[in-house]
Amino acid sequence: MPSGKNLLNYGVAQAGHMIASVIDNGGLRVATTAPMNSWIGFRWKADIAPELHEGDKLTLSLEDGDTLNGICFQVFFYDAAGKMLQRATFTKDNITSLKSLTVPAGAMTYDTCVFTYGKLSESTTSILHPQLELGDKRTCWEPPEKLRGGG
Repeated sequence: MPSGKNLLNYGVAQAGHMIASVIDNGGLRVATTAPMNSWIGFRWKADIAPELHEGDKLTLSLEDGDTLNGICFQVFFYDAAGKMLQRATFTKDNITSLKSLTVPAGAMTYDTCVFTYGKLSESTTSILHPQLELGDKRTCWEPPEKLRGGG
C-alpha cells in the first residue's frame, strides 16, 4: 500500500441534530443545530486492511484550513473482543497537530468518529479533510478511495 492512500472510512450520517455529508471533493461536512448535548456523534467502522501489519506506522492528519467547531475527530483501534487498543483525537485546540500511530498488536477493526465535546448552545458547521495513511509523513490529502469524485 503506497504512502498517501487514505485509509479512513466515513460517509453520510445523522444523529439527532448533527448531520454529516460528503462534499464534492470527498471531504466531510458536519453541521450541528443547537442546542446539543456532549458526546453526540457518528462512528464509522472498518476492518483493518489486510496490507496493514502490527507495528506499521500510520499518520493521522487534517488538512490545513479545516475547522472543528464544537466537535472532535477521533480514530479508535479495537481487538476482536471490542477492547479499545489505541485512540487519536483532534479538537479545535490541536487541529494542526499530526498524530503518529502504530498498528497495535491484535487490532482487527478501527472506527472513524465525530462527536460533540461540549454542550453546544450555537449551531455550527465544520469542514474536514481527514486522512489516515501508511508511513510517518503527511502527504497531500486524498479522499478515501470510495469517495473519489464526491459523495
